[in-house]
Amino acid sequence: MRCLLASDFTEIMRSGELKLLSDELSMAEKNRGKDLKVPEMPRIKVLLHENAAVAYGRSFSTSKDGRTEIRWYSDTYLWKDGQWRAFFAQQTAAAAEAFINETATARRKIAISTISLAEVVYLVEKSRLPTSADDELAQALADPEHVFAEAVISATSVQAMRQVPCAEVQDMPDRIMAATAVYFNVPVISRDRRIRAATLKTIW
Repeated sequence: MRCLLASDFTEIMRSGELKLLSDELSMAEKNRGKDLKVPEMPRIKVLLHENAAVAYGRSFSTSKDGRTEIRWYSDTYLWKDGQWRAFFAQQTAAAAEAFINETATARRKIAISTISLAEVVYLVEKSRLPTSADDELAQALADPEHVFAEAVISATSVQAMRQVPCAEVQDMPDRIMAATAVYFNVPVISRDRRIRAATLKTIW
């Protein structure tokens, strides 16, 4: 693994969580000796510019709840000391990305609950999101032409929590986010399996 990844290797997961080389090495160690099924390799496209290359493509997988998940991925490599090493990777859920792009093209808005903004700050503080995530989101919300807009928590929207079964969505921030979607009668954009398994309209 160390011969494939650079010492400062960083990956942004579909959830937005930040992974480092140490996380990859830890996962490899946990799976050492296991007879794991090797998934079919998706078709890969490569962009090559001098000593840098980007390999990207789209892959399909089946979640534990039986749903087909589509994601885009990209791996960035650098040729140094006679070998290629990946130093950055990113995964993006295709359905959510397509929905956001279509909404922006139609000049509609995607509401972001205030509780989600607080969670972004928390995840940045925990180093689970890039430090720029909070600033970039704040800039987007300050732009009246941007697709994202804040959905402020109100007494009326909180009442919509009664329509979100507590047995299905127990975490308070998730319940507030789900209630906001119910209040506006729109789907929830979330990769959380518990939310996606609930009786809610979801996109991921």
